[in-house]
Amino acid sequence: MTMTEATELFRHHGLQVEKVNYKGFALNMIKPSDELAQHWQARNEINAVVMQIEDAIAVIDDEIAALKAKVGLAS
Repeated sequence: MTMTEATELFRHHGLQVEKVNYKGFALNMIKPSDELAQHWQARNEINAVVMQIEDAIAVIDDEIAALKAKVGLAS
């Protein structure tokens, strides 16, 4: 596969290839396109909210179990 073919493949999957110079070496840096980066950020924000909801459910479950135990309805 040529570099051109690889670059096209990356672009097809929402990635960008940029030429960078690092300590005298010419490198190809692969990074997400702006659109893909925004998608990843939104997904991460949604995952954070889901984790908060799961934590809240766990607290409620613990409180229900404690109340059941208090009134003798432990399951």
